[in-house]
Amino acid sequence: MVELSRRAFETVSAHDIDELMGFYARGAIWDLSDAGLGVLRGAAAIRQFFEDWFDTFEDHRIGSEEIVAFPSGVVFSRVREEGRLGG
Repeated sequence: MVELSRRAFETVSAHDIDELMGFYARGAIWDLSDAGLGVLRGAAAIRQFFEDWFDTFEDHRIGSEEIVAFPSGVVFSRVREEGRLGG
């Protein structure tokens, strides 16, 4: 799970949406309501979120500083995100 998570962060940092969507099932649900962004239902909604998010940046990098996998299948990641907004 640690290596899979690391690859996912590398894919996000590269803004490779096609590769990134390989991490999500067609019926995936991504709950971003704690961040005030609602609940994304389905791969198409998740893809649109990433397209919109990536389009806001001229320069953007995201990476994991720490990834810990627990026996229960839960993964904890400490993430650093840097970027410059477009315009």
